[in-house]
Amino acid sequence: MNNKLSMFLAGLALFLSPGLVMAQSAPLAVTVNGRVLINVDQRGEAWYVWPKSVQRYYLANGQITLGVMQKTGQKTTNTDLAKIKIGIIKDSRLPDADIDGIWDGQETALGMNPNSGDSDNDGYADGTEIANNYSPLGAGKMITDDNFAKSKAGYILLQYQNHGEAWYVWPADNKRYYLGTGEQAFIVLTRLGLGITNSDLLKVPIAADSGTPTVITTESVDILAGEYLIYLKNDRILIGRNKNLAITFTNKGNQPHRLIITGLDVLTEQLHPGQKQTILIPAGYLHSGNYTVEELTETDRSKGMLFNFTIQII
Repeated sequence: MNNKLSMFLAGLALFLSPGLVMAQSAPLAVTVNGRVLINVDQRGEAWYVWPKSVQRYYLANGQITLGVMQKTGQKTTNTDLAKIKIGIIKDSRLPDADIDGIWDGQETALGMNPNSGDSDNDGYADGTEIANNYSPLGAGKMITDDNFAKSKAGYILLQYQNHGEAWYVWPADNKRYYLGTGEQAFIVLTRLGLGITNSDLLKVPIAADSGTPTVITTESVDILAGEYLIYLKNDRILIGRNKNLAITFTNKGNQPHRLIITGLDVLTEQLHPGQKQTILIPAGYLHSGNYTVEELTETDRSKGMLFNFTIQII
């Protein structure tokens, strides 16, 4: 009998928590179907891959995220939604008045009391009951269907029989996560995001009706002069306070250095030649105006240093 050695790819990388960099697989777009992808190489932008089209939609902020939810959301009945286990997510930006582990918006959507850690007064905390698939509103376990939940993995479900509440079924655990408002949905979806390299992200097609990041790249700048204004095509940066901002610094010179943008409390790491770093500035932190950059290195200035800025307003 001839012995044959067969080699198989036993499975894809298992994605268990937000922010992991995904492993190679093919076809890539199918592998990440239904996921929220976070570009870890450049500016940290988020994209939602819609299972129906296997194409990605840009999630720039709460307003745009809400539009994507409305565009890609799938209507579902209360009966079908109840078949899917409830996921728990904790984030300091999502209020939890009774500190029971279930944020207020999700408690309201489930008919619970956001001001009571034990909505049904049975002696068990709401968060504990949901984590173990027990009803927080009465006795016994919730009746769910894992196969049905798997069939909805990656979809945004709209509870049309109520008030249009939106839920995201995370493919990593096939549980549903309440999305709330556009801003809250942006927080939830990016918290459940999967890190991906820029080269892999480019393998997932962009939907024709998706927005895309606005990126402006400056020319290389000579920092011998010390503190000065950043210039974009002969214009100074004017930043609106209602915009998120991602700034990528790239050392284009031959000396290591760090940089700071005064007025923004932005400080890079020590960047060696060819290295880059992206700093994310949240909306609401910014004020309109001109911001200056200061070179902080102790390196001999006479040798000269050049660096490049990529500014993304998101």
